[in-house]
Amino acid sequence: MNQQLSQEELSLIAPEAVAEQRREEHAKAVEILKAAGCRPEATSKNEMRKREIIDSLPEGLLQDLRGYILNNYKKEEEIFGKKFKFESDETRTEFEKRHLRGALFEMLIQYDTEITPPLNETAQEILGIMQNPEVFGLENIIGYKRNPDETYVEIDEKGQIFIKVIGEAKLGHVDERFLSQMESFDENLQAMVDAINKMTAQALLEHGLIQLAARRAKIDEEFAGVDQEKRPKTLILGDGTYGHTKVLAIPADRLQDFESMMKYEHQNETNRERFIEIMGDVTVKRSAFKARE
Repeated sequence: MNQQLSQEELSLIAPEAVAEQRREEHAKAVEILKAAGCRPEATSKNEMRKREIIDSLPEGLLQDLRGYILNNYKKEEEIFGKKFKFESDETRTEFEKRHLRGALFEMLIQYDTEITPPLNETAQEILGIMQNPEVFGLENIIGYKRNPDETYVEIDEKGQIFIKVIGEAKLGHVDERFLSQMESFDENLQAMVDAINKMTAQALLEHGLIQLAARRAKIDEEFAGVDQEKRPKTLILGDGTYGHTKVLAIPADRLQDFESMMKYEHQNETNRERFIEIMGDVTVKRSAFKARE
């Protein structure tokens, strides 16, 4: 009886063949993305920016997107108790397409150097904690706060680790859930920082947080004669003087007023006031791509 091998099993048996297949798939994906979002004959600065973004996407792009929907269902159902019911296969397909478009938009933002600073290993580690605490065994310590989908952080590692910029990308229109997330965003982020700062270097290491453990160990070594309470913290939210900057990346053709950003069914005076207050503390940056690209 023939049994189909998984991608992981194939990688062990024929790693070069699998790697070549992934390269071919990636090249095809890049070609499709350029055909959909770029104009080959154009040489404008924005068109060049689009091509640079697509060319910089990693070869694991397709693998990440393939796992995105399953992970989304699992997290929403198992963690937040949300039940998905679709009237038809077509309805489910359209739902998944929307979510995949949003995931792809986030990737395009992550590799847009005009919006996102290059990620270093420490930034990636912090992002991992915020997005998927269960991967590091921290779901019971940090919990799931339904934070916005943080897309990047900027870290200054001269001394302590400062979380200076944090943001998210929104392809579609926002709703009341977005408003609630943004209103609790600072509190939830500070809770994560406080939890990390209470952990020893050994505890951080045991949770797979190599970069944060190294910094904690360095602090302990440099301030060995100082009481724990008076030692520098591992993480600082902001730059020590001013708070962190929140960035919201949106499509190039999306206006940022209340009527343009908010879903129609959530437009009322209460949400308008909430939106205005929230956006007053947010820096909006525009993608190189329009919503339909």
